[in-house]
Amino acid sequence: MPPDHGDEGLRAALELRRWRPDLMAQGHSNSAIASSLSVGEAAVAKHIGNVFGKLDLAVAPQTHRRVGAVLTYLREAR
Repeated sequence: MPPDHGDEGLRAALELRRWRPDLMAQGHSNSAIASSLSVGEAAVAKHIGNVFGKLDLAVAPQTHRRVGAVLTYLREAR
């Protein structure tokens, strides 16, 4: 049986399925995104990290992964 993370864990999982790249594009921090979705900041950080991984956006000093993720989303949304 999987561990029970309670209502907070379930709510975080459901909210983060509706990724909000618009909040990232507006320059919101993970803390601000978490607050707007009523989830924990750690959940947002983990989800954004997963998005970076799926998009193959590696840490590099000459790039900004948040911008890359938003641009990829916008290209796919057309």
